[in-house]
Amino acid sequence: MTLFVEGMLNDIRFVFKCAGLSLECRKETRKQTIIRRFIFFINSLMLNSDIIISASWFFIGIRSGISFTELTFVSPCFTFGTITSIKATYLVFNEDLINKIVEDMKVLEVKTLDKTNNIIEKFVNKEAKFLKYIIKIFFRMHGLNIVFFIVSPLALILMNFMKTGEMEFRLPLLDFYTFVQPTTICWIMKYIKQIYSG
Repeated sequence: MTLFVEGMLNDIRFVFKCAGLSLECRKETRKQTIIRRFIFFINSLMLNSDIIISASWFFIGIRSGISFTELTFVSPCFTFGTITSIKATYLVFNEDLINKIVEDMKVLEVKTLDKTNNIIEKFVNKEAKFLKYIIKIFFRMHGLNIVFFIVSPLALILMNFMKTGEMEFRLPLLDFYTFVQPTTICWIMKYIKQIYSG
């Protein structure tokens, strides 16, 4: 029987690798750790720049007298970015503790499986399959959210262009880059950056 904990780790390893995080950093070489930390640094730089941009636009908006409704447009970017940044930073600073927890879970699972009989093992297998199914559904729904995050501004631009004949550039996150002139090339670069940090 394959270990349930190992199966769950396999499901999230790719996502963690893309974010520059690891649940098993004790098994890494020094070179792998440096590469992973560099990826984390780039991700943090992209994400935190969006947080700073949204916060600065909020304060600039307050000073210039923009309505409260318009000021709240940047709150999703600021909120999700801040929560993500805090969670990822916590994982990096507590890698050893998280590593120990993962290793302890594997050891506990092996000890539990050694002491169980066939009836309990069948029950555990059934529940493990159900949990894996739920996690796969979660990953698929999250994947759809990412696709909608990328495509929805493009669809709104297209609908607006068909209706009015004017091109109104929109971004996935409502950040306002006050220091950049609104050109097509700048919009493309901001769009790619927001997709990456999203």
